[in-house]
Amino acid sequence: MHESSSVFPESQARERPLSQKGGLNKSASRAGSGAVEPWRSAVAFMDERWYIDVDREVARARLVKRRVAPGIVGDILAAEHRVSSMGFLHADDIVGHRLPAQKIVRGVEHGY
Repeated sequence: MHESSSVFPESQARERPLSQKGGLNKSASRAGSGAVEPWRSAVAFMDERWYIDVDREVARARLVKRRVAPGIVGDILAAEHRVSSMGFLHADDIVGHRLPAQKIVRGVEHGY
């Protein structure tokens, strides 16, 4: 892809509700439609939409581990707080606004 080309029109790229760290702003995530629009536009570039359905507690354990292992947070308690306050807000937003999937993959505890 050339530098000048973009998946999203320039006006949409400016309107994306991103925080300085690159994640969705909490207010944009809760608002729904503003945070969702760039992803809904991306569907035109997909052959299929898959959804990986993972048990919430399995997902929580994975997220906590992924925050502690690389040093994103200092300990398990901080990781659990981060996942509860931010990680699941994003997950709930995705589940609440996702388009129908052609395939649903059931996640399992030790793999996909």
